[in-house]
Amino acid sequence: MLKKILIVVVVLAAALAAIGFVLPGRYRVERSAVIAAPPGAVLAQAADLETWPEWSAWTREADPTCTFAFTGAGVGARMAWDGEEHGQGELTITKVDPAGGLLYELAFEHGEFLAHGGLDMAAEGAGTRVTMWSEGELGGNPLMHWMGLLMDSMVGEHFEVGLTGLKRRLEAAG
Repeated sequence: MLKKILIVVVVLAAALAAIGFVLPGRYRVERSAVIAAPPGAVLAQAADLETWPEWSAWTREADPTCTFAFTGAGVGARMAWDGEEHGQGELTITKVDPAGGLLYELAFEHGEFLAHGGLDMAAEGAGTRVTMWSEGELGGNPLMHWMGLLMDSMVGEHFEVGLTGLKRRLEAAG
């Protein structure tokens, strides 16, 4: 009986691994919101990393143990954090485009998880449509390919929090 159970477990593990190899090796997550502020005001806020702990998903309120460190401004600006809830990570701005938004690189847990992302901005009516996005490679590990199926729900929630916070902050100031 034990031998049969072991065979079933091995066959199931092999099947899950095989399926993992054919799942997509990349992910992309995005969320959008319209903010009642001009694109320049949205970009100025987003490009100032020192404001991110006040409106993004990585707030001081969500993790009071978190410490933040900021260096630079504009392209090359960096925000690093370390906290019990948020873990360790850093975000570095790689491009600022007044006509379209900004790009960043994001690294979690000492660079073990890397992603590229951005905030795309386009005028829409009297406001700005902001699309926060992230994409990355999942590597050759089939378990990470399975994780890719969950990225939209996990990361998307953080983007919704960030866009809501950015909207609240900009519209209150406007």
